[in-house]
Formats: sequence, structure tokens, C-alpha cells
Amino acid sequence: MKNSKLKLLYWLPVLVLIVGTAILSPVAHIVNKDHTDNIHQKTKLNAITYSQQMIIKLEQADDITSAMEQIIVSEKGELNNFETVAENLMTDDIQSIQLAPNGVVDRIFPAEGNQAGMIDLINDPERGEISRYARDHNETVVQGPFTLKQGGLGIAIRNPVYLPDEDSTEQSERFWGFTIAIIKVPEIFEDSINALTNFGYDYILTA
Repeated sequence: MKNSKLKLLYWLPVLVLIVGTAILSPVAHIVNKDHTDNIHQKTKLNAITYSQQMIIKLEQADDITSAMEQIIVSEKGELNNFETVAENLMTDDIQSIQLAPNGVVDRIFPAEGNQAGMIDLINDPERGEISRYARDHNETVVQGPFTLKQGGLGIAIRNPVYLPDEDSTEQSERFWGFTIAIIKVPEIFEDSINALTNFGYDYILTA
């Protein structure tokens, strides 16, 4: 009888350990899953937040092209104070602001260092197809990142502008040209990329 009691006392801690493990294992799994889910949710929110920052910068550049379009339409195809208007519209993320009557870039702000950007967009080998699409479908297009003629990388937002066709007896419009904003690359991505890197994430940027 005494030996039985001793054996029971010997095995009791083992039984407690087995039972405790059986109870705690599902609990630990649930806690670990909740922790992992929280990390995934936080990661998703961070990615959305910083991707939204890049989208906002693209929308701000689009607003610049729209503002110039409004002036050109109201002035019946003219923008006499282009340099002043462009200077007031510039932001830190913008490399240059351009006008392209009939698809040919003839004004760029700032002009210094950007003279090589004065090209025929409609017939350019790299830019022609998307520019013609924008013209023919009255759609603002985004192209890039690509190598700029003046050097460096950029993303171009080209907004087609149309004016009432006064020579037509019908209510129609004629293509005036493009208002354009060139966004700096990689500067537009740097804040978001640095933040995601500091979080320790592995990531890729996709459109």
C-alpha cells in the first residue's frame, strides 16, 4: 500500500504537467493567432496609410494640370502669365510644369535645365501612343516612371484640353493640347518607402 502511494506521488507531477499542457496548448495557440492577426492588421493599415500618401501626391499633381486647363479654357486658349501661374502651383514633389499646344511642349517651368523636354509628344516614339490615346479619348493619362529627355526619372501626368470649336456650326470641341505636370522620382516614394523600411517590412510597389 505504501509503495502504491509512493508511485502515485512520483507520477502526480507528470500527470499535472500532461494535463496542464493539454489545457494550455489550445490557449497558447489562440493567443498566438490573435497576436499574428493583430500584426497583420497593423501591417495592412500601415501599408494603406503610406500608399494613400503617394496617391494624394499624384492627385495634387493632377489638380495642377486641371487648374491650368481652367485658365486656358477661360482665356480661350491663352495662358499669358504661364511662368507666374506655374511658380505658384509648384510643390516639392513636382519636377516641372509644362504646356503642349497641339501636343508639342513649348513652355516649361522652370525652364532652366528642362529645354530638352520641349518635344512633340504626339509623334515621340516612347510617348506618342499614350499621348494620342489621351487626345482621342479625352482622358488624363499617367506615364512612368521613365527617363526624362532632360535627364533623371519622372512620372508625367498629361491632361488633354479642349476648346469650343468656333468654326463649326455644331456644338463641338477641338483639341487644344496638354497641360502637364512632371513628378519627381524617386522623391515621391521616399517618405513612404523609408517608413515601411523602418517598420522592418518586406514589400513591393505595384500599380
